[in-house]
Amino acid sequence: MWTLIKNAKIFAPELLQERDLLLVGNRIAALGDDLSLPPYANGEIYDLNGHYLVPGFIDAHVHICGGGGEA
Repeated sequence: MWTLIKNAKIFAPELLQERDLLLVGNRIAALGDDLSLPPYANGEIYDLNGHYLVPGFIDAHVHICGGGGEA
């Protein structure tokens, strides 16, 4: 499945200006300005309208700034 996310403020890890992100399946296929779905692609388009996107977080319960030693 193809997914196009438009106008997102992306952390990668630095903050990028508003960009588009193209996903194929669960993988990032492209990052750039003014991307579009290929004509043969069956997919969805989401406009984040300047909201933040932080790819890579897969476990919302992880203590990112934890002191270590958590089991």
